[in-house]
Amino acid sequence: METWAFVIMPNHIHGIIVIAERRGEVLSPRDNQINSGGKTPKKGGETPPLHTPTLGQIIAYFKYQSTKEMNSLGGDTITKFWQRNYYEHIVRNEKEMENIWKYIEANPSKWDEDEENPSQNL
Repeated sequence: METWAFVIMPNHIHGIIVIAERRGEVLSPRDNQINSGGKTPKKGGETPPLHTPTLGQIIAYFKYQSTKEMNSLGGDTITKFWQRNYYEHIVRNEKEMENIWKYIEANPSKWDEDEENPSQNL
């Protein structure tokens, strides 16, 4: 997993998370025996590929760890900091990636105009 464009806003975050698939082949003991010419294979061997986390698992872990970190700073304990859900979008091509990247980079400069900005409600 990699984080690409990323920005923290006063009331939300934007980011591009790339989840790369790990591919590999795990052989059964029978396949190992056949591939070793009928000899008993050595014990041990390659570790099976790790499970690739889902986006939901990545987001849940981020929310958990960041809330835990905020609570360790002292003061009042935060029990609920993050909203329940999140918005996701699968980027399908380079042009779409470029547009999303530009949107994320430009987002802080648009905060003064954001309807969620508390100074807009004055």
